[in-house]
Order: sequence, then structure tokens, then C-alpha cells
Amino acid sequence: MHVLLTTHRLDPAAGGLPVAVVGLADALDEAGVGVRIAAPPTPEPVLPTRPGVTVDLVEGGGWGRYLADVRADLVHDNGLWVPLHHAVARAAGRRAWPRLVSVHGMLAPQARRHHGLRKRVAWGLRQRRDLDTAGALHVVTEGEAADVCGLGLRPPVVVVPNGVGLPALAPRAARDGPRRALYLGRLHPIKGGDVLIEAWAAARREGHLEGWVLDVAGPDEGGFRAVLERAVAAAGLGDTVRFLGPLAGEAKEKTLAAADVLVLPSRTESFGLAAAEALARGVPAVATGPWAHLPAEGAGWWVPPGPDAPADALAAALRAVAAASDDERRAMGLRGRAFVERAYAWPTVAAHMAAVYRWLLGDAPPADVQACPPGGAPVVW
Repeated sequence: MHVLLTTHRLDPAAGGLPVAVVGLADALDEAGVGVRIAAPPTPEPVLPTRPGVTVDLVEGGGWGRYLADVRADLVHDNGLWVPLHHAVARAAGRRAWPRLVSVHGMLAPQARRHHGLRKRVAWGLRQRRDLDTAGALHVVTEGEAADVCGLGLRPPVVVVPNGVGLPALAPRAARDGPRRALYLGRLHPIKGGDVLIEAWAAARREGHLEGWVLDVAGPDEGGFRAVLERAVAAAGLGDTVRFLGPLAGEAKEKTLAAADVLVLPSRTESFGLAAAEALARGVPAVATGPWAHLPAEGAGWWVPPGPDAPADALAAALRAVAAASDDERRAMGLRGRAFVERAYAWPTVAAHMAAVYRWLLGDAPPADVQACPPGGAPVVW
């Protein structure tokens, strides 16, 4: 089985999408599945892969010939809205490739409203038709499946979560300096950084975050970092909030190792890879989106998401973080690590995805794969 993974971004500045694609490719390669990735080149270096994973960086004018010639049994396309994905859909039709499309949260209502006019036009011109001709649509949570099923699309929907690597846990030394909260992700309105600044200011005014600092790490999108920096200055938080820019590799690992809690305040989130990465490293999380099970797992705090993302609920969670002792937060992080290992380890996720591929190729069909019925639920792997 030879799988072609396609995506429109493969550089770290694109956030969780390239991390998920590369992580899946590496895990499939380790499991013995032939895999290659194709993406456009970017000014920044692309994420590294295992030696067995081929990465083809294809210039815009070369995609037609590339897709006509590349060897693959099926194509797994990652992302929406960009013309590249339309080219992949057309090539899959010409070459009779089974095609799986991972939507990566891009059909959530809040995501559809961002640049809404442009997306409505694209939906009518090609995006809906391209999705309807896919063999299946892949989502990472049942909540995301509900968003997709609500659009009345034809293909079956399969739910396979994103995976996460499990690095060796380093001993967490006793803190002798400030405690650190970490935001890790794109600086974009949909990620809720403005809500975090508002909540941080409210909790500080109440005296609950003495001895705490907030690190904001991630690439700027559309100048939103300047919006956040102005909010920090207006609230008088310059001594407790610092902007680290985009992080990858060793710098990212060191920042996660120094964090006492990860805060993911997204207005909408299909998965929230940053939360999974933090938990995998023994760092508890405050998260929105699909992480409502964090309190039950004893691994963190959950804040209901929403387009208006009220800051008071997030401020309450920050107060609870500060009220917990260092030992309590460490214990939460360890429980989070155990949970991630059970639910999101890459070998498990890759095995599930390989089963989806075999089903699309007509081998070993899994049970109960179905299209979204009215009011019904999609298949969950």
C-alpha cells in the first residue's frame, strides 16, 4: 500500500496541520506503510520526517504533471479551501484513486465564518463538489463529525483522533522562580489569545496570579500579535506577559518543559494539538473545544468554547490553576500523560488510519461505516 499525503502547508508556522501530517506519515512509515508527502515549498524549512518518508515540494505550476506521474494507491488530502486541494480532487478522479479528505476543523461554523464571503463563493464553485466526490471524510472528534454531518455531504465520515508523540518524561525540578502559564499556537483571532489576555488581567486584578508569568508562543497571522501586544500594554501586563514568537524543535521542548500549565483558549477547536503535546510531557492543561474530559481525567480544566468566548470562565480556570499546589499540578500532568498514552499514541492512531485506507481500497472493510443519516452519528474508530 502506497499512500500519498497532500497538504497546502508543511512549515511550522502553519500550526497543528503540518505537525499532524508529518506525525501521521512517520507513524505509518514505522508501521510499514509506504508513504510520501507532497506540499508546496515555503520560505521556511519544512518539518523534518523519518528517513523512510519521501517529501516532495512541488511548485505551483508543477502540480498537474506531478499528480499525473506520482506513484500512489490512494491519496489522503489534508485541508480545504486552497486551490491545491481542488487539483488533488481532480487528479484523484482522473487516476481513479480512492481519496480521503481530512478537514482539520475547517468546516466548524466559526471557521467557516472567517473570510465567510470568500468561503461561501468557494463552496458553491468547487469545495462542496470536491468533498462530495471523496471516498470518505476524516474528522478527529465526534463534535467535528457533527459539524460535517450537518452540512449534508454525501461521503461517509470516519473519526480518528490526531496522534501525539510520547517523549521520555524529564524530572520536573522544584520551582524557585515564577510559575509559567504557556499559550502555544497561532496568533489568530480564532485561537482566543485576546480572551486569554482579558482573563489574565482579570485574575491578576483579583490577586490570584501573583508569582505567575504568561508566555505566548506561536507564529503571527495577519498582524494579530500587534493586537495582543496592545491589549497587554493597555492592561498594564508588560511585566507578566512575554511574546516568544514561533517555536519548534529544541526551543519548543525547552519551553514546554518550563511550563506549569498550558492554556488553550480557542473559540473553536477541532482537536487542540497543543493540549495533547503538553499533556504528553506531563504538563496539565486549561483547554476549550473537545477537551471536556480533562476534569474527569484529573488532568486539567475545561472552559466551554464559543464565538464570543467569555473571559470570566477562563479567568475562573486560571484562579483554580494558581490555587493548586506545585505537587497537585505535577500529579495532574502525570495523569494527563497516562491518558494521552492510552488514547492518542501515534502507533494506535496510525493503525486505525491504515484500517481506513484498507477499507477505501476494498480490503478488510471495517464494520458500521456509514454516511451521516439525518440526526444520526458517524462511525467512530
